[in-house]
Amino acid sequence: MPLNLTKQELNTFTTDGVIVLHWRIKEDHIRLLLEQLSTLASRVDTVALESDGRTLRALHGGYEDNPILNRITQLDALLAPAEQILHDPVYVYQLKINLKAAFAGDVWPWHQDFSFWAKEDEMPSPRALTAAIFLDDVTEFNGPMFFIPGSHRSGCHDAQDRPSNRDSGDAWRRHVGVALSYQTDKAKVMDLTAEHGLLAPKGPRGTIMFFDCNIVHASPANISPMNRRMLFITYNSVNNLPTRLQRPSFLVNRDFRPLTSVEVPDIIELAT
Repeated sequence: MPLNLTKQELNTFTTDGVIVLHWRIKEDHIRLLLEQLSTLASRVDTVALESDGRTLRALHGGYEDNPILNRITQLDALLAPAEQILHDPVYVYQLKINLKAAFAGDVWPWHQDFSFWAKEDEMPSPRALTAAIFLDDVTEFNGPMFFIPGSHRSGCHDAQDRPSNRDSGDAWRRHVGVALSYQTDKAKVMDLTAEHGLLAPKGPRGTIMFFDCNIVHASPANISPMNRRMLFITYNSVNNLPTRLQRPSFLVNRDFRPLTSVEVPDIIELAT
């Protein structure tokens, strides 16, 4: 099975900043990934809650000492296209699972990931991308991600940290809550949408999606009775290391060694 993107797929990513791959993770391994959630949820220092103070919003890290998550970060089906797009060896910058719980998963406001990494971690340039694995079927009903295709080509916008967030208790949590830091200005979102339109990728669980760190994106609240869990692995070029390492290591990995890909039999299948 080919694990490299086709020329057309590379052109789509260059143009749109987001692409759904033509292969996906098989059901058995998705179930294996879901079995890791309870262990990750027990790591209370790396968990973010929704504004109700009860519902899990996001789980961070865990791949360092979890063999299932560690192996998925090195999977050839993810690593090969990441290196192909970035033209460099890569390492894991961060890993998280956004849970978007049924009835209670709240909004993620419009933003660019690179705004956070440039301002908080001093990542030199936007030579990073994120692989998203759908852990549930993603439909129009359960809070799919919204992208403005092509918005990555206009560079990083001058998003400012929200004043209400600056004195929050756990500094890192202000970057993952509903009152998200470094939100993209609404007027800018309107202009970009008028120029480029909107895209909301959907698909069965196991679907793999890549998106550029500068693409403007968001997701609405999930008021449906269906969960919308996604695993996000951010890959950064080994030639694009952050120079400020003040945030926790589960948000800014200190291990910059390039990953070596592994092939795991019976994990990948062609998407239909």
